[in-house]
Amino acid sequence: PPEVVIPASSERMYCYHIIYEGEDLAVSTLDVKQGPFGHHLALLKATQPQANGTLEDCTDESSMGGLRTFVLPGIELPEGNGIRIVDGEQFVLQFHYVNAGRQDIRVRDLARLKIVDPTSVNTWVNTFTTNTVNIQIAEQGHGQTEFSCTLEEDIQLLLVGGHMHELGTSFDLRYGPDTENLTSIYNVDPWVSAFRDAPPVVAMISEPMLLEAGNILRTSCTWFNSTSEEIV
Repeated sequence: PPEVVIPASSERMYCYHIIYEGEDLAVSTLDVKQGPFGHHLALLKATQPQANGTLEDCTDESSMGGLRTFVLPGIELPEGNGIRIVDGEQFVLQFHYVNAGRQDIRVRDLARLKIVDPTSVNTWVNTFTTNTVNIQIAEQGHGQTEFSCTLEEDIQLLLVGGHMHELGTSFDLRYGPDTENLTSIYNVDPWVSAFRDAPPVVAMISEPMLLEAGNILRTSCTWFNSTSEEIV
């Protein structure tokens, strides 16, 4: 993406829209490089495409509603698995900074996709996420949230992992036919701050778990706000 300036003591998130032109590709992972105070760089898709090369400020949390996960960094798919990129497809490089310093910083992030031979791919993979930004934790207090989603189609689950920030204390993902009959399929308790960028991952590559359409995924998270300010 282009260079941007992140003002001192500020948070900024930008979305850079790109249209891929060329032969269909298969990729196995995303490798990213960020400057100081970088929080994440991810490859997403937009539900409302923009002109090729559009760079927009997407710091407002409401903008996340128009984005879908595509390729996340840090996890390489095993041999025989790949994520497809086709000619004319548009994706979004989203990069996020929290500049806690006293000076403005100029940054230009770097994203590298690892290409694999499409003819070697036996299983085409997509990334599926559930998330919420509706979190409120009182100062020096505990917080908890739960939210559910109903699956619209069958999914063969290959990998599962969570994402929370430094104040998270536990993470649980449950699955079942309804809210009264759920089984935990991913649980991290306690959650520690180091997991923000490198969470524990459960791999099911050799024996994928079938998640059936109409069933529910329910995410539960807890926090402890050790600061003197409410977190929203």
